[in-house]
Amino acid sequence: MNSTNIYTECPLCPGERVTLRQTKTEDAAELLKCYSDEKAVPFFNDDNCPDNFHYSTLEQMQKEILFWCESYQNQGFVRWTLIHHETSERIGTVEMFHRVSGPMEFYGLT
Repeated sequence: MNSTNIYTECPLCPGERVTLRQTKTEDAAELLKCYSDEKAVPFFNDDNCPDNFHYSTLEQMQKEILFWCESYQNQGFVRWTLIHHETSERIGTVEMFHRVSGPMEFYGLT
């Protein structure tokens, strides 16, 4: 990845087994397979979110993706879809954001 502002152009991040690509509304149906699985919910990291990432309908999943896209436009965070190379399936997402803090603040030492 280069030093381009991620909010100007969201990069495609290919890896050995998966590619990370900015989440799009057309990912909703495949991502619903993951986010509707109640057994998967305990493994989701929902730091700073009032949501537990459990969606049981396509409409809920689409609404959440629209929120993720809006958050990207507002430079809040980037949500990437993980695309499995062998199957081309959308198997989940990952979020990254920029948090400004000094080194001491990070460790709670301010």
